[in-house]
Amino acid sequence: MRKRQTITVAAAVMYAVGMLAYVHLALPTNPPADSIGMTVLVLGGQAAGMILLSGGPIYLLLRLRLVSPVVFAGLCTALSITDLFDGGEFTVLYVGWWFFFVAPLAFFAVVESVLRAWFEFFSLEPLV
Repeated sequence: MRKRQTITVAAAVMYAVGMLAYVHLALPTNPPADSIGMTVLVLGGQAAGMILLSGGPIYLLLRLRLVSPVVFAGLCTALSITDLFDGGEFTVLYVGWWFFFVAPLAFFAVVESVLRAWFEFFSLEPLV
């Protein structure tokens, strides 16, 4: 049980660091705020969002074998990375307004778990 949590936290923190470094170093964006305190607050919120948007799907994959949240998070990440060539609009939306992406992620997780429980073909047993 600790192994699952350790993998989730490690992967989520690495993802958050990578995404925030990508957004604030690779994309031509302005600083999040004018003051140091507000900048720290904004970056903390963005880091929490990236940890939630990556840790949630990873935990659901390891605990219930749900694939759709991981696919959704992977699609959003792929769109963010390829967005470098288009100006970065989606990336700024994904990192700055991350809470709008929690609802579709939860929706896909619920739909997949209900379908798996209904059809009983795919197991919901823990992967790790």
